[in-house]
Amino acid sequence: GTGSNGSVTLTNADTAYAVPTTASTQKHVLVLYNGSDTDMYWGYQNTNANGAILEIGEKVAIALGANQQVYMYCSGAGKVITYTYKEI
Repeated sequence: GTGSNGSVTLTNADTAYAVPTTASTQKHVLVLYNGSDTDMYWGYQNTNANGAILEIGEKVAIALGANQQVYMYCSGAGKVITYTYKEI
């Protein structure tokens, strides 16, 4: 399937951002990598609460269905999360 790499800047602290910014219409795997200097959190809701931690230097692979979205947030502003997307 189709794949891509990208990044999303978490411009504001404690604000949830969709990663990638548009939900895929296909089943896919999303790999998130935290290359920043701040722990981040990911979850399935557009909220800055109850996320799973993604520590500095860690990555996580998440299998998602069509139209499912992942959101990231952190306590620092201007942090960048990188991702790899692959349709399955």
